[in-house]
Amino acid sequence: MNTHTTPNGLSTVFILMAEYQQADIPLDIIAEKYFAHDKDKMQRYARGFKYPFPVFRGGTQKSQWLVNVNDLANWIDQKRSEAQHQQQTLSAA
Repeated sequence: MNTHTTPNGLSTVFILMAEYQQADIPLDIIAEKYFAHDKDKMQRYARGFKYPFPVFRGGTQKSQWLVNVNDLANWIDQKRSEAQHQQQTLSAA
């Protein structure tokens, strides 16, 4: 479970749930927004499990690819933490 909070005190999971209004978000939306991947590239990455978070199909092999909101939030929080660390390191130099 994600425990990170944004500067306004809201958790990343809460913000993503408010934005997408579902716990399992279609990967095509996430792939385009965060990676600038078109549908073909998204399919290749999903089949090869190359995304930095778990992806899965909602049912059969023909079902759309999904990403769980907690997994996406953890990845976003990790990237934010890495950026903060890098900024602090560079600012201290």
